[in-house]
Amino acid sequence: MKENSTIMLNAMCNCYGKDRVFFLLDSLSYSGYFVCEIDSNGFVVDIPKYRFKKSSFSMNDLLLLKKYISEQNIAFNIIYENDMGEDEVVYRRRIRSDIRQWFRQHKTISITVAIPGYLKSPWERFLKDSTISK
Repeated sequence: MKENSTIMLNAMCNCYGKDRVFFLLDSLSYSGYFVCEIDSNGFVVDIPKYRFKKSSFSMNDLLLLKKYISEQNIAFNIIYENDMGEDEVVYRRRIRSDIRQWFRQHKTISITVAIPGYLKSPWERFLKDSTISK
C-alpha cells in the first residue's frame, strides 16, 4: 500500500505540479482515496471512484490524472497482506495462485490507493528529496 501511495503521489506531483500537491497535503483535513481498476500488469484501466475530505479535488482533476497515468504507463502493485501469519514461502505461493486464478476469470481487479496513505510528515522533506519534476 505504501508503494502505491508513493506512485500516486508522484503521479499527482507530475500531473498538477508540486505547489498544488503541497497545498493539498499541508491541510490537516486533507486525505482521500482512489479505487483503481487495474489489469494483470498493474496498469490502470479506470478510476471509477474517488473520495476526498476536501472539495478542492474535482472531476476535471480526476480526468486529468487518469489521462496522465494512462499516457505515462504508470503501473501499481496488486496488494495482498500476509495477515494470516503464514510462512513467507507458502504465502507467496498462495498469492501467485490466487492472482493467476483471478485473472483467468476477470479482466481487472480493484485496488484502493490512499492519499496520503502511509507516507509520513514532513511532506516537504519527502517531495524535496524526491526526483519529482514539475
